[in-house]
Amino acid sequence: MKRIFPALCALLLLTACGPDLPPEHSERLQIVAAVFPAYDFARAAAGELADVTLLLPPGVESHSYEPTPADILTVRDCDLFVYLGGESDHWVDTILDNIDFQGRTLRMGGCVELLEEETREGMQASPGHDHESHEGREHGPGEVVGMDEHVWTSPRNAAAVTRAVGEALAELDGAHGEAYRAGAGDYAAKIEALDREFAAFFDGLDSRTIVFGDRFPLRYFAEAYALDYYAAFPGCGGRRLSVQKIPCFFGRNWKHNSPAAAHTNHEAAASLPKPPRLRICGPPRRLLFSPSLRTGPNPRKNR
Repeated sequence: MKRIFPALCALLLLTACGPDLPPEHSERLQIVAAVFPAYDFARAAAGELADVTLLLPPGVESHSYEPTPADILTVRDCDLFVYLGGESDHWVDTILDNIDFQGRTLRMGGCVELLEEETREGMQASPGHDHESHEGREHGPGEVVGMDEHVWTSPRNAAAVTRAVGEALAELDGAHGEAYRAGAGDYAAKIEALDREFAAFFDGLDSRTIVFGDRFPLRYFAEAYALDYYAAFPGCGGRRLSVQKIPCFFGRNWKHNSPAAAHTNHEAAASLPKPPRLRICGPPRRLLFSPSLRTGPNPRKNR
């Protein structure tokens, strides 16, 4: 709230002292998505019938996001606002409580059954994150940290959210309702086909273990395919595994598990030893690197 307050004050000054101009009118629906998954699902459902804007810039963590006055105005004037509804975008409620929002909201976490984020054996504590108790106590193995908000990492959930977005758009713009439902249905069908491919892939492996040298946002993915996992931090941990500890982390876990897949963040990739030094009890089937699972290619606005 403290970080959002200056932006709200600036917005109040702008609207109070400036000319009372009506918002720009557009016959097309205006959709604002807080994060890239919501943006992706919305633009698939909307097609060419609506404007879709991604609120968070590329690479920005939703946990540390500070909306600007322009961002707040964008939310205020939209027809549909799609957001996670979890710990990382707590700022959404602050914005909605302080503006005259006439549109509709869709919370992705409200479209599916939520799972609990947990601290597993081998995870490092992440001091300072909101999931911890007010006394600063660190969570132990097996303890529930909070509800996991990364619902889209399960393809089945992603398909469900996509269809929910399509239905919301159809209710807002009945004249094009069937087009929105068709767009959402087509994209959801592609996601469901990917779900079947994942299921077949994991069914063919003798190991269903994944090792994640980073925060673990794949709780729903692991649940969908009955995967065991080892990770450095819970999904909303407040820091990354240091590059010095990456080789030790993977070595310790591969020694006992020979995982089906392993992942680390892109910055730490250069710190890993060459594959032969990591083949303690057999190499993983896949070694994956990515800059982030929270962002995607992003024009701020899609038409």
